[in-house]
Amino acid sequence: MSNLDFNSTAMLDLNQYLRNGTVGSGDPSSVASLKQEEEHQLAMAALMNDMNNIRNAQRDYGIQPIGDLFRNRLEDIRDTTQSLYQMIRQRSIDLEFKSEIRMKVKMSCSHRVLVPEA
Repeated sequence: MSNLDFNSTAMLDLNQYLRNGTVGSGDPSSVASLKQEEEHQLAMAALMNDMNNIRNAQRDYGIQPIGDLFRNRLEDIRDTTQSLYQMIRQRSIDLEFKSEIRMKVKMSCSHRVLVPEA
């Protein structure tokens, strides 16, 4: 408990009190497990936030949203694979377009160099 400051220890004790109705026993293993559980909850919250951001971006770009990645339902797997396919296909189209534009710019620049100015 030496690496925890007073505020984080107090929050862990409050968290434990709200769950179990008891104030911290000072047991380092219980404090560590609460801290580990809190870190897990923060990681899950970040993951859910990222998934929501991905879904919003897909909706904005007109791509079918991904399925629920926490379930093994056939519909969710199908939705996810279709969404990934659409994103990869769009990326391929974008790369072809960029390549075509670069070629046109190079051709334009080479014609500009070859044509003498009057």
